[in-house]
Amino acid sequence: MKLLSLAIITLASASAFAAGKSNTEYYYQPSAGGQAVTATYTMDIRPGKTSTSGVESDSKSELSDIYLNYVYGLNDNNAFGAETFFGSNKITSNGTTHTANGMGDLHAFYKGYTDMWHYGADLGIALDKIKVDTATNKQDNRSTGGMSLKVNGGLLMNSGALNYGADLSYLMPFERTIDATPETKVTGGGVLKLAPFIEYNWGMGFVGAELSYNSVSDYTFKTSLGESTTKGESYMGLLAYGTFDFNDMFTGILELGMNMHQDVDQSATVKDKAYTETIASLGVRMNF
Repeated sequence: MKLLSLAIITLASASAFAAGKSNTEYYYQPSAGGQAVTATYTMDIRPGKTSTSGVESDSKSELSDIYLNYVYGLNDNNAFGAETFFGSNKITSNGTTHTANGMGDLHAFYKGYTDMWHYGADLGIALDKIKVDTATNKQDNRSTGGMSLKVNGGLLMNSGALNYGADLSYLMPFERTIDATPETKVTGGGVLKLAPFIEYNWGMGFVGAELSYNSVSDYTFKTSLGESTTKGESYMGLLAYGTFDFNDMFTGILELGMNMHQDVDQSATVKDKAYTETIASLGVRMNF
């Protein structure tokens, strides 16, 4: 259930790359009339361990996804777009492997800025309920089972070729539905993120890094049989990224990151052990 909870966060908060020539990659968006399509391949590996009354069990989640993103510049300060992904999540638990395949949620997003202030909103729309294999109690599809809303605001400053600042965002998942027996309603799992960042324009692209603090609220699972709670967590994240402009039309994008998850006591006898999540993304953006 913990891996399912983590998958919900990841899917609901699918990132939205912006596009078009810009003086920043972190808050990338096109100028007036500019358009771009970005295709990104992402791997996300999460080794896990749970201790129940002193007996430990291992699990591992391996996400392999292709993100497709489109963005259009309404004017020099405002842009909107859409994004989705498709791929697989292979979960190995105590020697047994289960793979969930399919398409993720559809996201519509807005990005804008005024002087140094940048802001945006992302609306996630699930195309299906969460489908669960009753034999394995693991998710069969890649949907989050409900809608989500993410808002952010941040400050971008610069000194020559150096950009720096910080971004504050909040992801609010609405009620989600797990299609199981009995049917389950999931609430909670909101994510508050504070992220200072720095980046450098080296002429043919950008290199940058982000350090983030993430706080995830508790989850509540409700069925006709009763109610249960899975505790949230707080964790630190580190992301490094770089871009390379092949020409005026194509830009390569590389991201490497890790999230350092801490121990979480789910009950007096059950503890989710600390682990490090590793994320790698490689993509290309076409501007037109």
